[in-house]
Amino acid sequence: MHIVLRNDKRSGELIEVIVRYIKQSATHPQGVKVRLANAEIGREKVILDT
Repeated sequence: MHIVLRNDKRSGELIEVIVRYIKQSATHPQGVKVRLANAEIGREKVILDT
């Protein structure tokens, strides 16, 4: 999954991560909020096929 971290919202920088869990509902207009294993929070932008 590619996400934008909370601190990178303005730049829109995407990083590829494995998500620990989804924080809110399964849909959101700005992307689903997720928490990473290192406790950082971001919003999903692209879901990758495995």
